[in-house]
Amino acid sequence: MNFNEVKYLKIYYQDSFGTLQVAKSTLKNYNEKSFVAIFKYDNQTIFKVSQDMRIDFVCLDGLYKSNAELIETRKEDIYQILIFKTPPKYEYQQTREYFRVKASILCKCFYNDENGIESQMGKTFDISANGVAISFDEKINPNSIFKMLISLSEKEISIPLKYIRHEIIDNSSIYSYAYENLLEEERDVISKWCIKKQLA
Repeated sequence: MNFNEVKYLKIYYQDSFGTLQVAKSTLKNYNEKSFVAIFKYDNQTIFKVSQDMRIDFVCLDGLYKSNAELIETRKEDIYQILIFKTPPKYEYQQTREYFRVKASILCKCFYNDENGIESQMGKTFDISANGVAISFDEKINPNSIFKMLISLSEKEISIPLKYIRHEIIDNSSIYSYAYENLLEEERDVISKWCIKKQLA
């Protein structure tokens, strides 16, 4: 992995309530011994040194995963500064910034037709923080769908959709959609749900 090609970091940690959080962080002052991560502080977490933390390095060519030891922590104004020992190795994950997980979840999809806005139930085939693949029991014009309602982690999320493509997988029609203008807090809910699903 080339540190010069790191766009940003995703740091995984538990807050004071034991809830998994993901902080999007800027990478600073990296060398073969240590590197610095900076992000806005949430005022709910005390970071302890000597703990190993999972870090995703989002690079130009994809995503790399590693565990790094926290060796120093401090706060400056509204920012949390974490200094890590540079890990000896990194695991290349994928070319996507957000990984997909296979999951069958009921979702309500909204579309336009000649009678106005209608809805139809579908099931997710896989889902990520960037997009979703859905199957339907009934025939539908996939390009007419513009929004999905889905419940993740006991939270109902309304997601604007943009149709991407159609595939036949295991004799089923799968329609892929990207998210449009998704709020970052809602993207975080999806991302955390995917992480928990992958670790389960």
